[in-house]
Amino acid sequence: MTHSRDEVLTYVLTLLEQLAEDWDYEGEVTPETLLFRGLNLQSLDVVVLGNSIVEHYNHPIPYADFLAEIGQREFNDVSVAEWVDFTYQHISGTA
Repeated sequence: MTHSRDEVLTYVLTLLEQLAEDWDYEGEVTPETLLFRGLNLQSLDVVVLGNSIVEHYNHPIPYADFLAEIGQREFNDVSVAEWVDFTYQHISGTA
């Protein structure tokens, strides 16, 4: 099954909004929202997010490699949009 980037974005935003209820986050989650500084996610939260997405799309996505790359950046955070782009590239086979 082929998924568009917009479908992936909608799914990830919906998932983050559902998970944000558990994290007591009351702001709006947008493509510009940062996962670590904006949503205050911890590493376990990101693992849950990644696993939920992998399960939903039934496709392996190398989030561990992506997170390692993010950790090497001067500004080690990632926006929802960048997370979606990475996800979309891997489920669409364009990575």
